[in-house]
Amino acid sequence: MSDRPAARRWGHRRPAPVIAPCPLPSRLQPWAAGEFRSHPYNLFFNVKCGPLCRRESIMVAFKGVWTQAFWKAVTAEFLAMLIFVLLSLGSTINWGGTEKPLPVDMVLISLCFGLSIATMVQCFGHISGGHINPAVTVAMVCTRKISIAKSVFYIAAQCLGAIIGAGILYLVTPPSVVGGLGVTTVHGNLTAGHGLLVELIITFQLVFTIFASCDSKRTDVTGSIALAIGFSVAIGHLFAINYTGASMNPARSFGPAVIMGNWENHWMLNSNVILKKPSAKLPSKQKEATWRWRTTEVR
Repeated sequence: MSDRPAARRWGHRRPAPVIAPCPLPSRLQPWAAGEFRSHPYNLFFNVKCGPLCRRESIMVAFKGVWTQAFWKAVTAEFLAMLIFVLLSLGSTINWGGTEKPLPVDMVLISLCFGLSIATMVQCFGHISGGHINPAVTVAMVCTRKISIAKSVFYIAAQCLGAIIGAGILYLVTPPSVVGGLGVTTVHGNLTAGHGLLVELIITFQLVFTIFASCDSKRTDVTGSIALAIGFSVAIGHLFAINYTGASMNPARSFGPAVIMGNWENHWMLNSNVILKKPSAKLPSKQKEATWRWRTTEVR
């Protein structure tokens, strides 16, 4: 009788060992780890995993999603966006009504948006990274700071928080002064192309400020990162309120648009998320800059 192992004696190899633990139940671990597909008995039974192979790929893509820390981060993005939209859009309400509207106070609106986002970043940055903006989340994906799976949940939470925040503001504001509820619209003398260019510029400067301020390789940043980002938002509003309403944040525009049913040129306010993100990357030497707000981000 041969002293060779049984697997080699019959002319086939042993199944590959499981390298890493699988998040699935123990009875499904051999399937998810690929052990069954590589097993020699498949040569006789011609068994195909079919949808299970695709399911394994999906599980790998969503690695780290099914954790308590992840859902805390998603909840933080939702709550931060809700508070941000509620407070910032409240500054756009013209309490003079439609009959005697008061002059638009650009400084008031700009400071409210800027200080609101700075406060939310300071409060929630250590939980979720403090994106509070789908444009920032997409930029994080493009620079490989977060996974695509995490970005999907982040953006969904941000949009939902913006809708609820705008809805709460609509409920507590008298109908006579609610106006457009801060819906961003392009100036009447400008085309949608002009508005898109303006949004690209101001959103780029916001994302660039975030990456430059959070670069872990820099040693000269001694001030508050959250405040620097807040000032960036305020500057963008001071410049672009008269042009497009200064969206800079697709979720901020999406929330009041849903509540008021006003979708005029809304595609332009959201398209900058796709068009500008590759250009917002930093040079390759700064590619590994940490997105943490000087804290620990949930990975």
